[in-house]
Amino acid sequence: MIQKKKLIILSLVGVITMSATIIASAYFNKNYSENIKYSYELVKNKDGIEHIKKTYDNGYMDIYRDTKNLLEQVDEYDKDGILITRSIYQNDDENTLTIAKDPDGTYLGSDLKVSKAIALDNKELLKKPTIENFSHDDIELDKNIEWKKSISNDRKIIKYSSDNVNLYIDKKSNEFIKREMFMDGKLNETIDYNVIDRNSKKGMQLFKVNSKFSSSKMSSINFDNIKITKFR
Repeated sequence: MIQKKKLIILSLVGVITMSATIIASAYFNKNYSENIKYSYELVKNKDGIEHIKKTYDNGYMDIYRDTKNLLEQVDEYDKDGILITRSIYQNDDENTLTIAKDPDGTYLGSDLKVSKAIALDNKELLKKPTIENFSHDDIELDKNIEWKKSISNDRKIIKYSSDNVNLYIDKKSNEFIKREMFMDGKLNETIDYNVIDRNSKKGMQLFKVNSKFSSSKMSSINFDNIKITKFR
């Protein structure tokens, strides 16, 4: 049985393939921080649903957040593309829905009513774009970071690099699209980011039990008739 637990809003979206080779730049300049800040601001101020795809060694997560309607959906997949959990939070009530596998491999749902205090905390978190976490780390946390700038061979992508982070900016729109984090010289985590039109087909499918999966390995799974247990 799925265990009752306190809701945790994950503040961590379209995947853009970075296939073009990056040309190395010849110098560093910490003044690039203003360029990076501007690129972050552009996407932070876009109206729509934030989508972050967070990729790591053991799998990936799709995080969708609508700061206007205070909604969030988090789908976590293993390295084979099989769903581990789906969590949906809707601020129009005090409930959070979590779907996970039981030991026998059957997906079951848990509809948990949280306390008013937790609901209020979640409401405040959902008002903030997830992109603020990255901009804080890359711009505000250390204002002395020296960034190295390079441009892809096809002139479409700008790359800013520090000791532990690579940032990718769409050259045409100046918008942030990807972030790579390194630990001990090895790629530890990749963040792909985009904003989904909430009135698009994809946007209207989100924040539902049977929202479409991003993994083709889940194409045969349907949550329309999934058993959901309510905890009150």
